[in-house]
Amino acid sequence: MRKNHFVKKYYGAFRPCAGDIYIRGKNTKEMSVSGISKEVGYVMQNPDNQLFTDSVYNETAFALKKMRLSKNKINELVKDALLTVGLDDADAHPHALNRTDRAKLVIACVLAMGSKIIILDEVDAGSDYQGSKEIMKIIQNLQKKGFTIIFITHNMFLADKYANRLIKMERNGVVFDDRR
Repeated sequence: MRKNHFVKKYYGAFRPCAGDIYIRGKNTKEMSVSGISKEVGYVMQNPDNQLFTDSVYNETAFALKKMRLSKNKINELVKDALLTVGLDDADAHPHALNRTDRAKLVIACVLAMGSKIIILDEVDAGSDYQGSKEIMKIIQNLQKKGFTIIFITHNMFLADKYANRLIKMERNGVVFDDRR
């Protein structure tokens, strides 16, 4: 990994070496990695890297079970998250889903955890046009409900159509910042 003087690795997360990052008023220097993960959810470019259980339900409930929530609370959170993303077969095997539905499942996992800030890294990659539209509709609905959405993409069509702020970054930092 290339050395970067702006961040340092800290138990699976990168921390700033200078300055501060605040999440909903809390300084990340004072938060545990698990505390940060409850606030900020991350959806990888390839959802297969985040899916490892045997059913849509178990995938969505995995982190909730680790938190030792009651079965009723887990069922409620899983049901709400799957409804939000439009997945209705909780018994389906995650890897039997199409590419778009696998991305939706990872979004559901983040939602079930209660994250209000969601970072999506090239979430439309590998989806067809219809699948990309479905994912973007979910993202729009979440944003309307007050979620903060950070969408990392090379797809300038999607960025232009859906973003209310565009930031273009290159090696030396921000080169374009347009609030819409």
